[in-house]
Amino acid sequence: MKNKTNIKLPLTDVEKANLKKNKVKITDILNYASDELEVLLNSTPERAKEIHALAAFQTVPSIGIKFAEDLVFLGYYSFDELKIKTEQI
Repeated sequence: MKNKTNIKLPLTDVEKANLKKNKVKITDILNYASDELEVLLNSTPERAKEIHALAAFQTVPSIGIKFAEDLVFLGYYSFDELKIKTEQI
């Protein structure tokens, strides 16, 4: 996936420390699958999936953290899920 340098994520201090300990930059989060992020962040599968989705949505130039959070709140975790939903309409 395309890396974007200004991805903003609502990470806890512990999550930030875990990323630093594992030498993972926020811009590199999309290089990892959700299950890998779960281990790197020492988080729940749901939290890792949320973080991955927030980062992925922000790769679109017009999507910032607030809109990405709205999409995740609505239950979308990937572009494929959004595509399926729009095809059903």
